[in-house]
Amino acid sequence: MKIIMQKNFILIILPMLLLVCDKPEEKSDNLLVAASIPPLADFVRNVGGDRVDVYTIVPAGVNPHAFELTPGVMKKLTAADLLVLNGVGLEFWLEEVIDVLADKKAIFMAAGLPVLQDDVHHHAEGNPHLWLDPQNAIHQVKKIYDALAEVDPANSSYYASNTALYVRHLEVLDQDIQQMVDTWPLKKFVCFHPAWEYFAR
Repeated sequence: MKIIMQKNFILIILPMLLLVCDKPEEKSDNLLVAASIPPLADFVRNVGGDRVDVYTIVPAGVNPHAFELTPGVMKKLTAADLLVLNGVGLEFWLEEVIDVLADKKAIFMAAGLPVLQDDVHHHAEGNPHLWLDPQNAIHQVKKIYDALAEVDPANSSYYASNTALYVRHLEVLDQDIQQMVDTWPLKKFVCFHPAWEYFAR
């Protein structure tokens, strides 16, 4: 009797599980923005708020220099309304799919900012970690606002409000860092990666 009941339970629950697994993704009215790395994805979330769905192409903990595209990632990229990319060679994989994404609105966050040379890791196009300088971050956040307002002008005032608030937070952060560093008798530190050169300057 116990075995029969277990079989009956499996026969009942299995179709239910299949229905759940086959349930299609709900269509969102939000913009889908694909950002190449977590810091840029965070900028987009702060500007876009609840009007934007953000997809991080290279997840946290994954080395962007060794990242490989998958069919799942490509599905997200082709569905995105906006691509937010760092530039300076960080998205080396972009060359493989540039033709597929040619019609996509894309912004490169390094554009318009001075790029430092990288003599340690020998990045051919320079040091790509520009966002670690809060002043650069402010520039990039404003660039994200411009792109979102262009793609979704109906919500431009909402994005403008979020941008102003987030820029103010970054300005306060920049001031706090400067005040703290001004108290240091020795302004030198050791780091494991040249990314922090922007922050140091």
